[in-house]
Amino acid sequence: MNQLADKFPMTGRAWQELDDETVADIDQLLFRYIKLQNAMGQRLFPALLQISGDWREDESFIDKLNRLEKLRAIPAADRWLESRSTRNRMTHEYPDAPEKMRPT
Repeated sequence: MNQLADKFPMTGRAWQELDDETVADIDQLLFRYIKLQNAMGQRLFPALLQISGDWREDESFIDKLNRLEKLRAIPAADRWLESRSTRNRMTHEYPDAPEKMRPT
């Protein structure tokens, strides 16, 4: 992140002008972020709910997040969903329309 700090916020024009090394740094950051968030959602969160005795297989993900918030395992369920939404937007590449890369 330190290597990329001066690149953000990024415009569509700046995206077009990135050098290969910076693109590789962004790709690596996105990859690691996605892997971390997936591991937390698929392994850590279920484990925490199982340990607390609150695991319910048939429950929606948002209900699980709300219970994790009540257990103080996460600061806020809505922040986690916002983070997940940001991750999803960032993973879509639009090489022919870089202006679409900007967060909404």
